[in-house]
Amino acid sequence: MKPYGHLVLYVVAKEDLGKLKMTQTGLYHVYHVYNGNGKELAGLLTQAGFRQARFLHKPERHRTGVCALAEK
Repeated sequence: MKPYGHLVLYVVAKEDLGKLKMTQTGLYHVYHVYNGNGKELAGLLTQAGFRQARFLHKPERHRTGVCALAEK
């Protein structure tokens, strides 16, 4: 990633992803990497060298996700 490039990462609960047909094709691997806490995700991005890491909770009709935003 170039300096000052932006990262946008959308994370959905594992339980919600498992309901989607596209994740049942064998092409996708669903990993449980954090406990759903946006603050934890922002902290991980900061530890990885990103700046201005923040998150937004985005409730949707069939799932809830966390949108993480950061700058390199």
